[in-house]
Amino acid sequence: RGPSRVSSRVTIREGVTLPEDVDLLEVPDTIVTEIPEVREYRYVVVGEEIALVEPRSRRVIEIIE
Repeated sequence: RGPSRVSSRVTIREGVTLPEDVDLLEVPDTIVTEIPEVREYRYVVVGEEIALVEPRSRRVIEIIE
């Protein structure tokens, strides 16, 4: 099973705080190995977009193309 997709009702853009019912996924080790600074973050997938999320505040910090 791949990453869970967030309902399209959630708008993803930098600075948005995600609702509590959105599952934050751990960044895979293969990515953390290449980019260690993302270890502390989580991510969500919305449609075709992937967003890095700061887990304590649940705030979107970056959209990954």
